[in-house]
Amino acid sequence: MQVGVQLPQLGVGATRELVLRHAHAAETAGFDALWVNDHVVFPREWSSAYPYSPDGVVPPRTTVDHSILEPLTELAFVAGVTSTIELGTAVLVLNYRQAVLTAKLISTLDHLAGGRFILGAGMGWAKEEMAVLGMPPNRRGARFEESLRVLRAFFDDDWVDGFEGEFHAVDGWTARPRPATSRSGSAETAPSSCAASARSATAGSPTPATSAAPRRPWSQLARPPPQPAVTRRGSPSR
Repeated sequence: MQVGVQLPQLGVGATRELVLRHAHAAETAGFDALWVNDHVVFPREWSSAYPYSPDGVVPPRTTVDHSILEPLTELAFVAGVTSTIELGTAVLVLNYRQAVLTAKLISTLDHLAGGRFILGAGMGWAKEEMAVLGMPPNRRGARFEESLRVLRAFFDDDWVDGFEGEFHAVDGWTARPRPATSRSGSAETAPSSCAASARSATAGSPTPATSAAPRRPWSQLARPPPQPAVTRRGSPSR
């Protein structure tokens, strides 16, 4: 069993000093991984229903007057002051981000971190946050799955040729350095619907305070899973 902890990221914990202290203490104590979650900006009021509470209300920890550190930037900062502990997202919302740029950011982070990055990815629930970031909030599942295929294409090959999706077209482009090929990553989907649950039920969901994410080789990222029965299961921390 591997055990990880969540980095300070939100509110009064979103300080350079506390992040440094937490990262050094976790690595010194022998924890396996440091985890972050993902929001980019906060509205004055949320209009989307929160899918992980019975009443759909966003929990108090996600209040609109909190600071929050951008996850990949925070992990890049922590990568520079640690050497062995793994660094993961639980989860990175791909539907907030343009896929080609995200592939470049992830591969750069993993390269500079010496192959210590673990990708947990989700489609997200906050439609208004997607909209203000310039990302269409409709058809989140299809956009998420195609973004995973874009990531896989850039991670697997030096050159991406002839990628034709519904939302992305990539032909004759490279984004080297690729992630460390001797390592493995993981793709996790945070379900916001029954269909999403069916897609993700075989993958598992990381719980940052207690465990590292299950691993998959990069070559399996976005590989269609078998069709499982949908069961109730825990959801990633937000």
